Amino acid sequence: MKIAAVLHQFPPDFETGTEILCLRSMQALATRGHDVRVFAADPLQSAGRAPRNDNVEGLAVTRIPSRRPRRLTLSQRLTDEFSNPAAQRVLLREVAAFVPDVVHGYQAQQMGLTALPALAASAPLVLTATDFHLACPVVIGAFEDGRLCGGPDADALNCLRHIEKREIDRLREARGPAAVALKARAFFPRAFGHDNDVLREALAKARRVASAKALASAGRILAGSQRIRDMLVAAGASNTTTEIFAHGAPPVTVPPRVVGPVLSVAFLGTIAAHKGPHLLLDAIDRLPADLPLVFTLCGPPGPDPAYVATIAARCASSERATLKPPVRNAAFGALIGEADIIVMPSLWDENRPLTLLSALESGRYVIASDMPGLAAAFTAPEGGTVFPAGDATALAARLRDLALDPAPVHAARRNPSRKPDFDAYIDALEQRLIAAARGAS
Repeated sequence: MKIAAVLHQFPPDFETGTEILCLRSMQALATRGHDVRVFAADPLQSAGRAPRNDNVEGLAVTRIPSRRPRRLTLSQRLTDEFSNPAAQRVLLREVAAFVPDVVHGYQAQQMGLTALPALAASAPLVLTATDFHLACPVVIGAFEDGRLCGGPDADALNCLRHIEKREIDRLREARGPAAVALKARAFFPRAFGHDNDVLREALAKARRVASAKALASAGRILAGSQRIRDMLVAAGASNTTTEIFAHGAPPVTVPPRVVGPVLSVAFLGTIAAHKGPHLLLDAIDRLPADLPLVFTLCGPPGPDPAYVATIAARCASSERATLKPPVRNAAFGALIGEADIIVMPSLWDENRPLTLLSALESGRYVIASDMPGLAAAFTAPEGGTVFPAGDATALAARLRDLALDPAPVHAARRNPSRKPDFDAYIDALEQRLIAAARGAS
């Protein structure tokens, strides 16, 4: 079977959860004899340029340049979020030349939602939804304070108001030359009529329509959680062919390490507000200085440079928290191996993040926000605990309890609460892709 995997970015330049899940899953299917090629957007190269073929760990990859010019107006940026005609043309041409039996889409953010119906016209389309992008223009299905969102309304005007508020908040928080640039960008286009409420509302509705068409074009949608499934169905996905389909974690090698007298606590994830590293730092500020705890934060920088700089400054001034530079995925197991406790203080409803699954499988005790997509991954209470999302005081209390009585940390190390299930996941994924290629439901 010929499988075309399509997603928004790919290693080695990008190595967050979706990219690694795609890489390892497609490698596994290739070892089973399938002809696999990845078609990945390349946001580092300008859209419209020629694609580039390369090989990543034995997997054939075609990179589609997808970077768009820096946009001055919010209306232009709203359009770019769901449409990229220059990249889409190249993508469709390259996929057609490959002549796949099935297209497996992971994320269309760089290619554009409008690419998905066109892909489905050339081969059966199966989508794996690892986040809320197929319905939600801000991807995370939540507000910045951790409140969950039910998804776009009929015209997606609730999404537009959310995005507009984020713009205003950025203007209020910006300082120095960046503030001047942002305010100029917000003021002048509207002053000269190039950005207005009518245009923005039309674009929000167009995004809603594009989302519905993309979802309806898929022969099967594999949603990682009940909440993702519900939001996708509400946005236009078929109720009968959209199923809850939990992915497994690709195997990682975690070196053995004995739990010591001082517990090592780690945040391993993108340095971005919705991931919540600031909440861990807030919790540290609430802890007595003499507790036997040390803290490490490590991950790639997120999209907000000001936020990343704030986290770096707070770590630099802390006597107990260290911010490490991001590591390549090949070293991720060693990074987990250095920790006794993994903290995941996310302010969005994550979909079974690989960090969480790998930590539980390796016997690391996990403290996570009580978001449904995180809490559902705790298959046994011995693996960790949750705390109210956004509540740094509650997080501090969990850490203090473990410092005073580390028995749960020792128990998790002796008896990991999750068993590896990646092979079973690949079995089930392969079955669904074969069924789609054959036209079965």
